[in-house]
Parts: sequence; C-alpha cells; structure tokens
Amino acid sequence: MARRSVRPPPSPAPGHPTVRSLADAWRSGVFKSPHQSALQVDGASISYRELDERARSIAAAISQADPTGAPVAVLGQRSLDAYLGVLGAVLAGRTYVPLHPGFPVDRTGGMLRRSGAATLVVGPEADEVARPLLESHEGALAVLFPTRRLPEWSASSGMGLRLDARVIATTPHVETPMVSDESIAYLLFTSGSTGMPKGVGVSQANVSAYLSHAVSAYGYSPADRCSQMFDLTFDLSVHDLFATWMAGACLCVPTKRATIAPAKFIRDEEITAWFSVPSSAMLMDRMRTMKPGAYPSLRISLFCGEALPASVAQKWSAAAPNSTVHNLYGPTEATIAITSYEWTANSGSGAAVPIGRPFPGHEVAIVDTSGCTVGEGQRGELCLAGPQVTPGYWNDPERTAASFVVLPHSSDRWYRTGDLVEWSPSDGLIFHGRIDDQVQVMGFRVELAEVDAVLRAALHTESVITVSYPAGPAAEALYAFAVRDGDQGGEAAALATCREVLPPYMVPKQVFFIDHLPLNSNGKIDRAALSKTLEGRAK
Repeated sequence: MARRSVRPPPSPAPGHPTVRSLADAWRSGVFKSPHQSALQVDGASISYRELDERARSIAAAISQADPTGAPVAVLGQRSLDAYLGVLGAVLAGRTYVPLHPGFPVDRTGGMLRRSGAATLVVGPEADEVARPLLESHEGALAVLFPTRRLPEWSASSGMGLRLDARVIATTPHVETPMVSDESIAYLLFTSGSTGMPKGVGVSQANVSAYLSHAVSAYGYSPADRCSQMFDLTFDLSVHDLFATWMAGACLCVPTKRATIAPAKFIRDEEITAWFSVPSSAMLMDRMRTMKPGAYPSLRISLFCGEALPASVAQKWSAAAPNSTVHNLYGPTEATIAITSYEWTANSGSGAAVPIGRPFPGHEVAIVDTSGCTVGEGQRGELCLAGPQVTPGYWNDPERTAASFVVLPHSSDRWYRTGDLVEWSPSDGLIFHGRIDDQVQVMGFRVELAEVDAVLRAALHTESVITVSYPAGPAAEALYAFAVRDGDQGGEAAALATCREVLPPYMVPKQVFFIDHLPLNSNGKIDRAALSKTLEGRAK
C-alpha cells in the first residue's frame, strides 16, 4: 500500500492534556512547575513563575504599543530577550516572527516588511543589525528592549515608539486573549526557488496537534532537562521551546560555541531530552566525542531536518545507552515533524534510517507525476494530509495552489513535499532524496535556484550552477561552478555579493570557473557530475 491513514485523534498520556494554542502550552508548564527552572540561558536560571511574570509584562507592552493585533517580530538569538519576545508575543495573542541577527540586513528587512509586523523585540546581541534595519524600515514600528534601558543608538535610528525594561515592567498586565484555531501562531521564512524567501504561517491548530502528540509520545515531564540546539528561525526550535514548557521541564540553552561542540554541554547540564539535526551528531563523531557511555543522562534522542545515517544512529545509541533514538521527518509546511521511526540495533541494513510512519490522525500518500498513488515498493512523491498541514504560503496564493492540492480520488487537502520516497511494510517510509533541486545544508532547507539567481547577477552570466557537497540529502556546504567569461567578476566579488544577500549557510564556499557546464542525457545541466568533480577539490 502506498497510502497510510490513521484517523483517530491522538490520545495524550495521563498528565498531558491536549492544548489549543501556544499560550495553553506555556500555561501548562506554569501550572505544573511554578517554582522550577523554566529556562537556563547566559548562566542564569529563571523559574516558570518569574518568566511568566516578565513575559506578561512584555505582552502588556505589545498590546499597549500596538492594539491592532499585528504580528510581533523578534530579532534575537539565544538570549533572555529573545525568549521573552517569543513568550510576550504568544501571551499577547499575536503571531511571532523570528528574525536572525546573523542574516543580511536586506534579507531580514524584506521578511520584516512582508510579515506585516508592527512591533519589533530587539535583543542586545542584535544591535549591530538592528540599527540599519530600523533606519531602512518604512512604516510605523514599536520597538521593545525587554531587559535593558534604551541603547544609545536607538535615539538616532529614526524609529517611532520605543519601550525599554523600565517602562515594560510597569505596564499593567492584561488577560491573554482567546485566539482562534485558525489564527497564525508563528511565521517562518524558508528558502524560495524564485529568489525570495517563502513565508509559512503555522496555525494554532497545527502546532497544538503536534505538541499534544509529541509531549505524550516522547514522555516529556517536569524532570526533563531539554536541549535547545536550533536557531529560532528554524521551525524545530518550536519543539525545543514549547514541548519543554508544556511539560513543565527546563529548557537548557547552550552558547553558540557549544552548539558546534555540545559534548560538554550535554554532560555538564545533565541533558535528558536531546533534539538536533543529524549533522550535529556527525560532527561530534568526527571530533571523537561519541564514545560508548559518554552521555548516560540522555533518556530520549530525537533527530530531524536531514537524513540520519544508520552508522551515526548506532554510535549515538552506544554513546547514550539509556536513550531511545527516534528519526523524525517533516517539512515546515507540515509543522515541525509528522512521521517518526524508532531506531534499534535490529533496524534494517540501509545506509540511512527510515523516516517511518505518520503520527496518529495523519495520512501519507506516495504518488506519480499525475498524482495517482504508486504501488508498494515503488518510488514516488510524498504527499501529506492531516491537522498539521499548514494553511499555505504567506500572502502567496499562487505558490499555495501549486503545493497544497487535492489528489485524484481524494477529497482531502494534501501538501506536496517534493520528497522522493517508497513504502516498506516493515519500516514505513524510506527517503530517497528530492524530485527537484532543493537540498538540506546542515539541516537548513536551501533552494539551489535561489543561490543560482544571486550568482548569475553577480557574475553577469546565465552559465552558473550551485551544487551541494557531499552529494546526497545531508550536505555540509555549497559550491558553485561558472563558465569562464572575460567580462565577469571574480570569485571574491561574487561571494561578497552572496554574503550581502544570503544567510551564511547559503553562501558557497568556493566558485570554480570551468569551460562548460556538463549536460545529462536529457540535455539538462548535470549537477551530479559537478558534485562528483568536487571530490578532492572541495575545501
């Protein structure tokens, strides 16, 4: 069978009721663990009660500064300000829009404009980008500084209403408004093939369905100490924050340096619940920090975002002997993750761990180019249906109509993932890559066409192509090839242009100039052949 359906809604375990919103998930943790640590960041531990009090002050300030109900953008990363900004937006009943302070200003400015945000929360780690961002922004924007006085640069940035920690703390609290199931809980921007990031709005119903399942299925409790490995602009961070808080557990935030080499962080913080991209484990393996028995505190280990090599799963299981290992799968458009596979020593002999079976209440279909289901064991495009499938792309009905479809012989609304899979009776879904030129780089989704567009403009040529390396679903970097042309600029100038408009993980490491681009038997540029030439050449 190429289609699987499990229609009954998920039944939460005792002590884990279903939730209807992110605010409900937060209130669940405050009720369960009022005096326990909710957040450990920058060397400080903050209890649920204290964090709730401060977040409510942020929510009140947001409501006072902007009574229209517009989204709230949060420009920050791994700081108390960033987490307060997210919680403040949630408790004000608003959509939160995470913005990365490490991304180019023009790219971030475009996301801010397209989101329609009327409030911006700024962490001190984002000051360098906040000033030019605000100077270039058109329209009214209230700016909040949750834990500090107004920075000096804010006086000359041309911004409107400014609220700092003193004002925020004295703003009278308001009740958290009721939000509808269809209202957007958070808005994320992903790489787009047209050169413009795609906005994905995830509804309260979408994320509530995920959290109600995940907290129960993976046994989260107030005793857990949970990792926070993902940037807030990565949708898997929503699991980090709200699965932890819904259970009344402690969210442990590593430093930026510790996210690259997290072995000491796991041991020192006695992490019990781990969640990361497989690349993190692969890097730890290369650093020889995955020795048997290295992480006895872990009880559950989740991986998502890219293919999980079976060899890595095996080594992780030995390093964390008290932990189960689960491989999760799910695009942003289907809310964090939607299928799961528990790896065991008796798992199949494939190079990559299967992505498994859909969560309860969801369906998967494997279809051919006409949208008809394929037979068991045959490969086709994976389509998803169920309560976690999002409404579509933000203010983009054309893209939404192309990706969210009704399949033949089905009245359901399906999301076309673009992922190539087959169904195994024993293991569920087996992932075989993409049907297009989308890749994963260290877990981040990248449309190669977006990088190509920037390089074509920078090099003044259409003969340029970007590839990922190593070839396959779990790439570590991008490289570009361009046909030699006497009028084009050099590698340094092209890469400088990329750094001005693309996030760091989308900037190629090198540009190679060649006489011609190879073609395959269909007359198309052969990316696979170019990837193969990188062996021994890639830095």
